[in-house]
Amino acid sequence: MARKEDGWDADGARVSASKVERFLSDLVSASAVDFVWPVGSSNETDHVSESLLSGYGLEPESAVTVTLKCSDSESRQISFGKAFDDKLVYAFVQNGGAIVTLPVALKDVAEKTPSLFMDSRLFPVETESV
Repeated sequence: MARKEDGWDADGARVSASKVERFLSDLVSASAVDFVWPVGSSNETDHVSESLLSGYGLEPESAVTVTLKCSDSESRQISFGKAFDDKLVYAFVQNGGAIVTLPVALKDVAEKTPSLFMDSRLFPVETESV
């Protein structure tokens, strides 16, 4: 999906701006419930290894990854992995270099097809334009 001058676009399909904005708001305001890595021990490496990621379901082939391309030309990325429990999921904040737990609802929305964000209105026009 991409922001256009007149709203959001998903390969030419109508997208509900309010649905996209709600997801983005939830994502950018999310706070880690707990920090899993790094934990600050003296024998800890300063980079995340593939084996560490795979233990949490965060390897590229199985993680659900969201990339935000921000107005400052920077990309921010978060990958969601295995469930920690029925309410939390492991996540790798790649720009921050941390593995954390987050509410599973964020992953649930992130892994949905773009149809979740489609504009379901029968007449996708604003009342002011009628």
